[in-house]
Amino acid sequence: MADTLLRRISAGEWAIGDRLPTERELAVSHGVGINTVRRAVGMLERAGLVRRAQGSGTYLLDIPGPNGPGPGKPLMGVVLPAAKYYTPGIVEGIGDGARQAGWQVLISYSTFEPALELERCHELLTLGVRGLVLSPSFHQCDDPEQHLARLQGLGVPIVLVDRRPPTLTAEQTSYVATDRESAAHIAVRRFVELGRRRVGYFGTHGANSGDVRDAFGRALTAFDLPTVPGALVERRPWTRQDVADYVTTCRESKVDAVLCMDDRKALLLLPALLAAGLGVPDDVSVIAYDDAVHDLAAVPLTTVSPPKFEVGRRAAEFLVHQITHGAAAAICHAEMQPRLVVRDSCTPER
Repeated sequence: MADTLLRRISAGEWAIGDRLPTERELAVSHGVGINTVRRAVGMLERAGLVRRAQGSGTYLLDIPGPNGPGPGKPLMGVVLPAAKYYTPGIVEGIGDGARQAGWQVLISYSTFEPALELERCHELLTLGVRGLVLSPSFHQCDDPEQHLARLQGLGVPIVLVDRRPPTLTAEQTSYVATDRESAAHIAVRRFVELGRRRVGYFGTHGANSGDVRDAFGRALTAFDLPTVPGALVERRPWTRQDVADYVTTCRESKVDAVLCMDDRKALLLLPALLAAGLGVPDDVSVIAYDDAVHDLAAVPLTTVSPPKFEVGRRAAEFLVHQITHGAAAAICHAEMQPRLVVRDSCTPER
């Protein structure tokens, strides 16, 4: 049974960090008793290939080479809110940073639930991780400071990725994030360069939306642009009627540019603008923050693109540095510059 599992692992049936089928599932699929499976998994555990987590499952830690399993690489844990959309670029960067340093990564997801974040962290600690890269859902917490304090109290180094810590504890926590102040400034500056003066904001409530929204307001002031009544709106969710009402405001208030937070919001707004007879970009220029689903837009979408891969890679590097240098390692705060990717939704000049 152990040899069979080794062959499946070597064939790449599971990736490092994956949870294997339950012992009962393996017993049924291989036609053996559950005690046989337990002994076989125990052999793999002693070889350093898997680790059992009580109440969670059995996770793959290493893949045997041609000469059999060697000592496992050190492990870092990663807890992110979701596995899709924005996250893959960050995950790729974390994986690259870990590989360069000779570390392995175990990833878990928390579905934007602070309590589940802590549970996932404890599971990874049980699996033997020596530090954690975290993207906490502070926006879902009644007390973000207290939530961060709990994360800091896990007993291993932590680095926040694509999140800033709450203000009072910032000096105690390393983080890597996109410079969202710069992101809003880049978008508004582009509108100004195109002669647009009445700029709206079409946003949603989310983990980083408050940073972008507030920075957008400061950018309007910096470029001496008016705040158009009713054109700076943030909702969750946006109904079809909400979108129609916003488009009506754009028409009546002569809004000539809109920053969307994020690509998915632009996918709602663009068809509604076009259906109302407002040309994009002739009547209304549109820029979205993010660069994940721009290719699905009715008009090729100009975006402010965050450096997701680099954010993830630096977070992994920071964590390895903190683990290996201990108390001598400085706490690091990194803000990484996004870039403007110009497509058809934000051309031509007036």
